[in-house]
Amino acid sequence: MSVIDPKIFEYLAKPEKDRVAKHSEHFDDPRKVGLKNGLRQLTIEQIQRVIDYPGEMVLDNYNYEDGKFCALAVALELDKTMISPTHDKVFETLTGMGYKVYNTRGIPGEFYTTNRLADLLEAAKEVLQEKIKENATK
Repeated sequence: MSVIDPKIFEYLAKPEKDRVAKHSEHFDDPRKVGLKNGLRQLTIEQIQRVIDYPGEMVLDNYNYEDGKFCALAVALELDKTMISPTHDKVFETLTGMGYKVYNTRGIPGEFYTTNRLADLLEAAKEVLQEKIKENATK
C-alpha cells in the first residue's frame, strides 16, 4: 500500500502559477480547493452572510432560479437589491463586478456534489477562519 496520495501528482503536474492550494490543503479534494478559492474572493462579512443566510440558495448550475440566489449573490446582497432577477442578470452582475463564478465546474472530485449545502458551509467556515487569522496578523 502506497503512503503517497495520488492527488499530489495531479497537483504537481500543474504549472506552478496554477497551484492555488494553501499549505494546509495540499491533499484536499480539488473541488473543495476550487470552492474555497471562490469564497476567498469575499470579505469576512460577506462569508458570514452566506453562513448565516436563512433562506434557500441555488447550489447547482444557476446563479438565480425560482426565487433563490447563489451563495456569491447572497454574499453581495443581490437578493436584497436586485429588481427582477434572472440567472443571466445575476451572472452578468457578478462577472461585471469582477467575480469569478463556477469555481468547481469541470473539476474532478467528490466535494460539493451530493451534499452541496453542508460542503458549502464547511468550506465557508474554513475560509472565514483563514481570513480572521490573516486579519489578526495584520
